[in-house]
Amino acid sequence: MKNSLEFNRRFRILSGLSGIIGVVLLTTSFAINGGPPSEAMTSAQLVKWGQENYVRGLWGAWLQAVGPILIVLFALSLVHLAGAAQRLAGWMVLFGSSVLTTVSLIEITFYISAWYPEPMIMPSISLRFISAVQHLYFIAAAPALFLPLGLAIIESRVYRKRWDIWPCC
Repeated sequence: MKNSLEFNRRFRILSGLSGIIGVVLLTTSFAINGGPPSEAMTSAQLVKWGQENYVRGLWGAWLQAVGPILIVLFALSLVHLAGAAQRLAGWMVLFGSSVLTTVSLIEITFYISAWYPEPMIMPSISLRFISAVQHLYFIAAAPALFLPLGLAIIESRVYRKRWDIWPCC
């Protein structure tokens, strides 16, 4: 019994930490990968900018890959703790997790492809795709994960017990 309680406590702590660390990593990746200056650049200037910022951009890409994975682990842990793994909301969170991770990895792929100067137009095309993919976060990826996660939490007994203390609701 004591081992089971200790495991549950560790699971909750590690789950919470994965959510916090995931958000910090993702936020840091956005700060690191600011992209090229907004003024018009020639292909040669774009290639030079990419070469000068290669290491910083690679770190940003790594952070952007790992951050969402930790956030997804946090979301799936909440589904498990809410007892929603076998309900529709839990399955929707699993689907939303795969959408969020896929969008993140697609964006990272275009970041990496922007550093390749051959053909000469490759950096410009990749940066345009990055801009297009970034819209998918708000249009599909974030809602696909966080709306069903909210539903799973609201439907859970944990949520109801926490809010039973408010006599007005």
